[in-house]
Amino acid sequence: MQPLQQALQISLVGMGLVFLGILVLWAMMALLVRFFADKPKNTEDKTTRSEESEDLGNKRLAAAIAAATAIEMQNISILSSSHKERESISAWQAAHRSQQLHKNRSSFSRKN
Repeated sequence: MQPLQQALQISLVGMGLVFLGILVLWAMMALLVRFFADKPKNTEDKTTRSEESEDLGNKRLAAAIAAATAIEMQNISILSSSHKERESISAWQAAHRSQQLHKNRSSFSRKN
């Protein structure tokens, strides 16, 4: 047998044993969860009520986050210059500030 073939066989056996070990651990965890998990009692009414209240809480949280984000975006977009009105800035400063504003806006934009 050539050394390359022997190396490939050893690699395949090693990888197979690793994946077999992962599957065995997964099966053991599934069995332990099945046997030792808390069994839900007849609380269908409580479950639906808690789900409804949790859903309402999530909606309120989402609305609060959206409002806070909108306020922060408004605060960022209204930047006042520290320069006096009669004082002019160089083209380099204007380009740099424009780049900073673009970065700030892109961090709050929605990405799909």
